[in-house]
Amino acid sequence: MKRIALKKVMAVILAAGMTMSLLSGCGSTGKTETSGQGQETSSGAQQASTVQESDAAAEEGFQHDPNLNEVGVEPIAKEKVTLTVGVAQNANIQDYETNTLTTMIEEAGNVNLEFIEYPSDEYAQKLRLQMSAGGEELPDIIIYSGMADALISELAEAEMIIPLDEYYDNCSVYYSEGFKRVLENSGIDLRKKLTNSDGHIYVTCRYNETITSPPYARMWVYTPWLEALDIEAPTTTEEFYDMLYAFKNQDPNGNGIADEIPLLGSASSNGSYYIDYIMGAFVERNSRRNYLFAEDGQLKLSYTQDKYKEGVLYMKSLVDDGLLEPVSFTQTKESFGAIVNAEGDHLVGAFGYLSPSFVVDPEEKNNWTLLSPLTGPDGTCVISYVTDEPANNAVITSNCENAELAFRVLDLFAREDMTITSRWGKEGENWVYVEDAKFDQYVSCQCIFDGCEFGCSHYFGAQRELSET
Repeated sequence: MKRIALKKVMAVILAAGMTMSLLSGCGSTGKTETSGQGQETSSGAQQASTVQESDAAAEEGFQHDPNLNEVGVEPIAKEKVTLTVGVAQNANIQDYETNTLTTMIEEAGNVNLEFIEYPSDEYAQKLRLQMSAGGEELPDIIIYSGMADALISELAEAEMIIPLDEYYDNCSVYYSEGFKRVLENSGIDLRKKLTNSDGHIYVTCRYNETITSPPYARMWVYTPWLEALDIEAPTTTEEFYDMLYAFKNQDPNGNGIADEIPLLGSASSNGSYYIDYIMGAFVERNSRRNYLFAEDGQLKLSYTQDKYKEGVLYMKSLVDDGLLEPVSFTQTKESFGAIVNAEGDHLVGAFGYLSPSFVVDPEEKNNWTLLSPLTGPDGTCVISYVTDEPANNAVITSNCENAELAFRVLDLFAREDMTITSRWGKEGENWVYVEDAKFDQYVSCQCIFDGCEFGCSHYFGAQRELSET
């Protein structure tokens, strides 16, 4: 069994580079062997298959770019070509031109990538301004993670981006592998989900299928406080109340001052997950689905149910008794993070968030325990759940004179080693493959099939284990 161990995770932030597409085909790392003009993939069967598909496509009318090697062969281009790429400015990326992922893509594609950086908060506005000016300034490729369907439709209707259907049919290796694997494992047709209302596909996607991202409403508790007060992790609303009450009144940080904040949240989407977490003990409440839920074949609204009122009263009791900080309903994620990360005596006992990723101190990150969903007074225990969906990630503009090459370069981002690099950094420095490893050697988390139980996976297929050692 292949394993992946992660090293120096904090250093990855600057090395990870362009997190363009996290869709990978496992079992093939993209390592190649020299053969003829290019390099063949490690799987001879795959190579033969892609060549046959290419021949069949040519007979049906699809004409491959003569400057490109056969599909599945690297480098992709025989003669080096320059592609312009529009990207969002990202403080975590030191230099798009020189980061590890760029270097890997340029080598595998035999391309030179020239980047045009757009202000991250004005990306859509800048694109629309270039559209209104005729689109002549648009780059060959636009990478815009989570690009709205409406903007894609605008670009398509203005004929400023090209349909990618024939390229998916005739030129894709790694996206095709990933689409097939997701369909077989989860029954989700990603290609169908990417299809625009006019029947064409204009985008490549980013897809993170994980075990824990769908149940997004998570509650984290500060483990040292549980240990200091000899409290078991709560599983019911009554136990949860008792834990917070102990945090407030029994001085778990040991400074002799009643400065503890038992439960803290924020008004940001992540920071407000504590509400869905608590309300799940009373009624189904899914803020990411507009509070709609299905029951007996009918759609209903959570906040019209009597049980919802019971949940509100429970939360009011937390506020009234000083267990839930009232500022949680209004404060920003920045002020929330500042309180959790404040220097000196630890102040916060619990928070609702997707993960403790915003905790600055690496050691402190490990001090937070994920609680199980709470069970309410009448036995209700509902988890807010939202299935993973593909995110629009990149388009090819009509200005691109090398469309097939551009698509095949984007297809590389779905190659397994590329996706790991985009997430974790450079192989050999930030992560390594480990053969026949035992799970107890790698204790950070375990990725199983299409996901990781700690929400950090973005792979398809085989089991993996990750480590921060």
